[in-house]
Amino acid sequence: IKTLLRKYVTSATYRQASAVSPELHAKDPDNRLLARGPRQRLTGEMARDAALTASGLLHHQLFGDPVYPPIPPGVWKPFVDGNRWKTPKPGDPQRYRRAVYTYWKRSIPYPTFATFDAPSREMCSKRRMPSNTPVQALAVMNDPAFHECAQALASRMKYDADGSLQDRISLGYRATTSRKITPDRLSELADLYEDLKQTYEADPSLMEDMVGTPDGAALTVVASVLLNLDEAITR
Repeated sequence: IKTLLRKYVTSATYRQASAVSPELHAKDPDNRLLARGPRQRLTGEMARDAALTASGLLHHQLFGDPVYPPIPPGVWKPFVDGNRWKTPKPGDPQRYRRAVYTYWKRSIPYPTFATFDAPSREMCSKRRMPSNTPVQALAVMNDPAFHECAQALASRMKYDADGSLQDRISLGYRATTSRKITPDRLSELADLYEDLKQTYEADPSLMEDMVGTPDGAALTVVASVLLNLDEAITR
């Protein structure tokens, strides 16, 4: 089965982009001939793993016990007995393992996965019913795990890229989307960075829970935007 799956995902048909020309759309509007790749939002598991990979935090350990990534405060509150959500401290590799190893409780599923339409597992489900809602964007912007990924991606952009601000933003865009950044997108993100940096310099209290310098905090917000781009969470 693994050999067959590898043949699928390495084929030219599977690896097509979802972009379509008017001529091609006229010939194959429903994509029955597989003339283009399907366009769909990543699942919650994919979105989390993609963010961990882009930020450089992903821990590649295979197998082992379930893991407990960060969750919003209060989610696990009803369970006050010994069954607690034991999130490892920041820096612990077990905090950054692949989504498939996340501990699952049917009565309270992992919030981000549920937001991205993961089944509750209370009954058998043959397929997911995908949606595209503002709540999913809010999850990527505000979920503790994604915020930590944004901080780590900002650190990559600041220290792993030599040269100008544009080089740093280009590195972050490449890491999150696997594409080269376009001039208009680069200009937008550079303007955002400059505006944020000036804001944080004028009022440092706004940098709470972010990197302690105005430029680092501005890069963190830019990194959060990159993780939430349509190019990053839609394939």
